[in-house]
Amino acid sequence: MGTVEGWQKVFFLIGLSGLLVVPLVLLTLSEPLRRGFVRSQPGGDGTALPLREVAAYARANWKVLATHDVGFALLSFSSYGSGAWLPEMFKRVHGWDAVSFGLVYGLVVFIGSASGAISGGVIADRLARWGYRDSKVRVGWMAAWAWLPFGVSFPLIDNGSVAIVVIVPAAFLASMPFGVAPAALQEMVPNNLRGQISAIYLCVVNLIGLAIGPLALALCTDYLFTEARFGLSGIRRSLLSTTTAAHVAAAGLLWVGMSEFEKALDRRDVPSG
Repeated sequence: MGTVEGWQKVFFLIGLSGLLVVPLVLLTLSEPLRRGFVRSQPGGDGTALPLREVAAYARANWKVLATHDVGFALLSFSSYGSGAWLPEMFKRVHGWDAVSFGLVYGLVVFIGSASGAISGGVIADRLARWGYRDSKVRVGWMAAWAWLPFGVSFPLIDNGSVAIVVIVPAAFLASMPFGVAPAALQEMVPNNLRGQISAIYLCVVNLIGLAIGPLALALCTDYLFTEARFGLSGIRRSLLSTTTAAHVAAAGLLWVGMSEFEKALDRRDVPSG
């Protein structure tokens, strides 16, 4: 394998530890009941739909898929964009070195982001028990708005220690949709379409969030909030503008998506062809 750097060893350790969970999953989880099939023809067994049937379902449900996928992808756009450039912002604005920031922010992500993802599912379950059929999408909408006071504040704070404290609730709220977004698709989509529709969702999230998110912030810093005009604080303006715009747009899409999600639940068991 050649020389293995310290940061590469971390990936190995984390990946290998995941293998310990495999026997636990195989021994404790049973195959769930399959229901809500779409059949391509009368009398079909509801499996192995051709691609044209998947496309037909997507066209018939494009509103809910678009608002869900793009809405949650914009929240990922904000998370991935800020996560990629926060180290550089703290270096330029607050004078933190990479090691110091990595240690502190690692703890923030480990505690705040992990608990946020779990809490999103807990809140969605509680809302569902209260009668909200759109509970999973609603959690994303709630998190998009609740993030704004913290997400808008921390780039503007001059004290690095205070800024990192404000980032804790921001990270918590930013992570709340990560679990409920794919779970909403599993609830909404007929059984034998879940794999294909989930693949489309992951493609959209990774394209908008992981690919475009960090790039958009970098382009804003290089061409809009340039160092020549704004000095080292230009990156703060880029971070503030891109993430705020993403959250406001996501909140609007998910607001529409809540009603569309309920309609999709009503159509779930209706054959597409």
